Amino acid sequence: MGTKRYCFCRCRLYNFDFNEVAFRLFYQYPLVNNGNIIFGNSHGEIKSINLKTKKVNWVYHNPNTIYCSPVVIGNLVYVNLNGSMIALDIRNGKKVSAVNYADEEPVTNEIMIDGGNIFTLSQYNLLSCFTPSYNSVWEFKADTTSQSITHNMLITDDAVYFGGSTLYAVNKKNGELLWKTEMYKENDRLLSVAQCDDGVIVSKSNELLKIDEDGKIIARKKLAVEAYGLLYLCNDRYYYVCQNGVMYSIDKNLHQEEVFYKGINIDPEHRVDNTYMYAK
Repeated sequence: MGTKRYCFCRCRLYNFDFNEVAFRLFYQYPLVNNGNIIFGNSHGEIKSINLKTKKVNWVYHNPNTIYCSPVVIGNLVYVNLNGSMIALDIRNGKKVSAVNYADEEPVTNEIMIDGGNIFTLSQYNLLSCFTPSYNSVWEFKADTTSQSITHNMLITDDAVYFGGSTLYAVNKKNGELLWKTEMYKENDRLLSVAQCDDGVIVSKSNELLKIDEDGKIIARKKLAVEAYGLLYLCNDRYYYVCQNGVMYSIDKNLHQEEVFYKGINIDPEHRVDNTYMYAK
């Protein structure tokens, strides 16, 4: 979050000099692959750096800021450049292929990978599934009044979940609608969706919901403090951060909430869009 990183484990921290980056805000997750870290920066560079030597393996130059995380299928690195998606050779950073998005369905969200296929979500809620060669598998068009982002999208073995004021569940194999459930009418946000044994857990700004496999809301947990960012699943508990700088955890039935960590510095003068969590 911003320029600060929090680590709650006994591990060796990796450092790299990011001073050449104009804005010290990261809009994405870096990609770690075979001992290399791959990321985009505000200069429009996509870089591969060796984790051990900290030497740059290659740099791909793009004229605009890179907002989306790189992803990998085989030996190709895929990156969303807003107006297009490109594939780079992971060994040398050379462009292998590219595809332009339709002007009426711009994609500004993250690319997601599952089962060897690529999933994109347009600015106007067109969910698309592609092969690595950009061949369309299926498309699903949701209501454009329910603004969605891939930060709150979940892909499971059977379904793709995404949404804003309405949560959609779509069959992952053929793109058919399984169900849709209204989350809110106004003055709220759908922040994150996480998998559970018999459905999904959804976090909103002021509430957690448990939704079963038929799209029915079966449990609710009102939040005393507004939440933001991801809902993170680890060891059968769900972790989330609130505006008071506290990280909480809760069980899958939304009954037992506990304080996990206090003292996260949230600067009120700077907007925080998301949280980034990883557990091992």
